Amino acid sequence: MLVVTEENINIFNTQIIAYFNYLYSIVDDIKIKKKVQKYINKIRLGIKIDNSMIINLFYKHLYNHKNDINNHKEHVIQIFQIHLFEDKLDLINIWKTLTDENKNTIWKYLKIFVLLCEQK
Repeated sequence: MLVVTEENINIFNTQIIAYFNYLYSIVDDIKIKKKVQKYINKIRLGIKIDNSMIINLFYKHLYNHKNDINNHKEHVIQIFQIHLFEDKLDLINIWKTLTDENKNTIWKYLKIFVLLCEQK
């Protein structure tokens, strides 16, 4: 069971919105941008219903892949696509078009999410 402080939950929520805004800013395709915006809105709504919903979702489906995240194993991107985007946003193809700098920024976000799950 995940046990984190309310402060870390709030930081996680802020960072997940920042991650989605970053993703929105680096894609050019209008359809993808609309999907990302839709997920930003879903996350904001989810946070209003249950402040810890998103961190719990990350913990349940992605945290156990923390070593792969820390080692930049790209199969994690597919896991992220399945569990956070309900397989409705093709992160794999988006990933292939990203610059190394953009990929490194995404890895940093994922590492931050892992660290926030570990803070008690």
